[in-house]
Amino acid sequence: MAGVTSTTSTVQVLLRRAVGLIGQKALAIRLGVPVTVLEGWMAGRGSMPLRTLSILVDLLAEPGEP
Repeated sequence: MAGVTSTTSTVQVLLRRAVGLIGQKALAIRLGVPVTVLEGWMAGRGSMPLRTLSILVDLLAEPGEP
């Protein structure tokens, strides 16, 4: 399956923003991944599947989010 490398700075910025909004554990749950995987993406390791990126973008686009 195609993915977005987490070394893409935009992905890391989006992840950090989401963690700031809902916290790391809650974000991992929303994305359906272990916290360790989330930490890896935030550190620029591994590859985030496009479906997961879509979930992340939808989360950040929810009404009421800055």
